[in-house]
Amino acid sequence: MTLFDGELGSDDKFGWCNKDTTHETCSLKGLGGIENLGMAPCRFAPVWPVCNVCDNAHAYDVDPTGTLLYFIQFGHLLPFVTTALITGFFFYNLDTIKSRIGNLGCGLFNFGTCLLALGSLCEFANHALIMNWNQCYDSSDNFVNLLFYIFLSAGNSLLALGLRQAGTKFFRKLTCSFDGLNMLLDWVLIGLNILIIPVWMKYGRVGSASLFIPSQMVAGCLEFVRIWKHLGPEDMFSDSGKKYGLLSFCMEFLSVFLSIKVLHKMFAPTGKQWYHGILALTFGLNQLLLCACLHFAYPKKKALPVARGETRPLL
Repeated sequence: MTLFDGELGSDDKFGWCNKDTTHETCSLKGLGGIENLGMAPCRFAPVWPVCNVCDNAHAYDVDPTGTLLYFIQFGHLLPFVTTALITGFFFYNLDTIKSRIGNLGCGLFNFGTCLLALGSLCEFANHALIMNWNQCYDSSDNFVNLLFYIFLSAGNSLLALGLRQAGTKFFRKLTCSFDGLNMLLDWVLIGLNILIIPVWMKYGRVGSASLFIPSQMVAGCLEFVRIWKHLGPEDMFSDSGKKYGLLSFCMEFLSVFLSIKVLHKMFAPTGKQWYHGILALTFGLNQLLLCACLHFAYPKKKALPVARGETRPLL
């Protein structure tokens, strides 16, 4: 049953939603929150009833204000700026990047950057229009959240797919090799993205989150290795190669691993709102380091000229 069926179809369909609504009622209405950890109270947002996901002893968690609010908003605005910077650095160093990942890779990468910006737009709108920047509230049937999952997951996946070496095909023979593992992970990534919409329709946000997080982890790990291998020095383990690899690792560590740790802290019983701002910053800083990876990318080495005349070998 959706929020718009049955008893919820009357004019006062959200009359049950208020600060005294119990956790059981929230869950019954499909608003249990992430991992069904939603706790009372509920409150009415412009379109959806929203249930508190923070296990907080207070009767009603206060919306962030003042400096805290500005910090959280800044964290969510930052990805708009950084995605624009990614595009700028990408085209500034286009010849170098194109020599390594080819036309197809450049196209997939650039399209992925656009989708990341759209995902950030959905996240900003969700907090500004529905949650009032309070990280303790989650709306399982919020369509804007679905768009956030679709755009952000597809964006990071396209970055990972675009960063493959120039000439790499999607359809090739599966072998017990590094290349075979790469092909398998590519298709796992594509499959996870395709499943997000049907899983949402069946299980809501809780189900989609169980796909979204693994897809981002797979995409992030592929981005780390492929940036290091396909944009860095051809000798990955030279001194310059190790430095470039460390830069790539730090970039992905922010959005893939640190962000998940912050997410768990964010929904811990304390419900501290400033974790929300830090979570947003991990994605913005990840993209800033991606700009650095693009800026310091190494061009493909040119093949040595073929010897001619008397100096050319006979065999």
